[in-house]
Amino acid sequence: MMHHAMRYIRVLGPVFVVVALLNIVAARFDARIDLTSNQMYTLDIVSAQVFDLFAESDDGVVVTVYLSRDLPSPLHHTRERLDDLLQEYQQVSRGVLRYDIVDVSGVEGQAAEQARQDGCEEGALGERSAELLSVRTVFKCLVFKHGTRRQVISNLRITGQRGSDNLEFEVTRALYALGRERSKKIGFVTGLGGPASIPKFIPRARGVFEALYGDAIEPVEVDFSNPDKDLKEFDELDAVVLLNLSQEVSATQRVWLDRYLHHGGAIAWYQSATVPDEEKIKRLVEQLGPTDTLPALRRPAGTGLVEQMASYGVRHRQDLVLDRDTAMDVMLRTLRGRVQARNPAIFQASGLDRDVSFLRHRAFVTMPAPSSLEVLNHGRSSHEVRELVRTQSSAMRFDSPLNTMNYEGVLERLSKQGKQGEHVLMASVSGEFPLYYKGDTMPEGVSSGLFDKVEQGSGRLLIVGSGDFILPQSEFGYDEQLASQGQQLFFQSMEWLVQEDALTRLRDRQLTPFLGEVHPATQSRVQLLNIMLAPLGFLLVGYAMYLRRRRRSEEL
Repeated sequence: MMHHAMRYIRVLGPVFVVVALLNIVAARFDARIDLTSNQMYTLDIVSAQVFDLFAESDDGVVVTVYLSRDLPSPLHHTRERLDDLLQEYQQVSRGVLRYDIVDVSGVEGQAAEQARQDGCEEGALGERSAELLSVRTVFKCLVFKHGTRRQVISNLRITGQRGSDNLEFEVTRALYALGRERSKKIGFVTGLGGPASIPKFIPRARGVFEALYGDAIEPVEVDFSNPDKDLKEFDELDAVVLLNLSQEVSATQRVWLDRYLHHGGAIAWYQSATVPDEEKIKRLVEQLGPTDTLPALRRPAGTGLVEQMASYGVRHRQDLVLDRDTAMDVMLRTLRGRVQARNPAIFQASGLDRDVSFLRHRAFVTMPAPSSLEVLNHGRSSHEVRELVRTQSSAMRFDSPLNTMNYEGVLERLSKQGKQGEHVLMASVSGEFPLYYKGDTMPEGVSSGLFDKVEQGSGRLLIVGSGDFILPQSEFGYDEQLASQGQQLFFQSMEWLVQEDALTRLRDRQLTPFLGEVHPATQSRVQLLNIMLAPLGFLLVGYAMYLRRRRRSEEL
């Protein structure tokens, strides 16, 4: 026995020495490897690059965390998680960031009062015991300071589940807003109909932008109700949004849009071919009396922007695209009542340009009765035109749009012959835009002197063949769930428009990468391998244990 023991010591002794040395080296150097597929436990390069905003300043970034003690499960590890995360930020900041975690006991006392003075708010937290459910107020607050500027996450949204929380996004978003001298402003055109002209639209959009981007992006109103109004406010805007306009844009306003884009601005035009015909609907309601459903009568939008946008490289055809093969099952109202059916006007467009940030993690895009876009090749190298969303080859294009949003109208249209093939529903143009209005082409009554000495810059243009995809149309089958997906697409495209799409990359890190469809033959092979390899693995483990017991018996 002594001989066997000495033999094991001679064999295992060097192994123990190597392990001990590795532990000593690992203790002196902070290193780790993140083996997750999307690097969930490593700071993204976007988070490291945010400190470039503070490179030219002598002031550092100070982060103060106010956190209540004794948070219940599953929040009991919040302090450790924030400490680990902020340590990583501190390392990549090259000395710019330092932080402190303040333990707050209760809602009274010096720490709680200091938290309130810094802009923190108490949040309600429920605790369940065996006998009762109680609610207490806690602090989960982060305060970022840089010189005289500050950003506050007054009540950190955290569930305690690592797969659900995205603390890196919350911190980096605050740092982006802190490093900007001013907010980027997106001007929503009002006064010409469309959702943006609804009185509560801008305040609600401001709340969404604040929740998504803090103070980094701010929506403002641009009033187009006066056709001859001086629009010098364009100079302060980082982007202009035309959202499903129902009235014509005046000549003066079109010239201002042209000069703004030429100067290096960014414009997004979300437009359906038809819009609700409010006058006809009102007359019909007066004739029929009170009704629980408004008739979905529509008229041509008539914005006056088609030819101008075509000169930049994309023509809005103002037609109709349907696809029976990729149509979605929806609940809609028909002449026979509410039924579940496949509506070819609500289909999946899966031909996506995944190099664009807001389309990278999407499987498909859905819009109600969209129009197609024609990408025009003008032979110019000054700007680039890209097809962002395309239909499947099974889609049909019809020259005229729907006059009413009902299922019967869709079926009637399908009975006719349309043009089958892949059709573009969303396109972008980026680069230097030539002036559409200049010299002899200047509209009558518009003074060209207002726009002298306009320097050319690099602009962005986004055109979408639908402006109805952000609001539900339940009677047509486009319900709240589909509209919420459309709203996500809308707000994320705003990030691309003002070139703040780095935040989209961080927010999407929590999402499982889309792998696409798996061929049935591949599925069968994988299932067969699972059936074969799983028992084989157990057999090998059992055989190894048998050999080990047999060897020990022989030694004894």
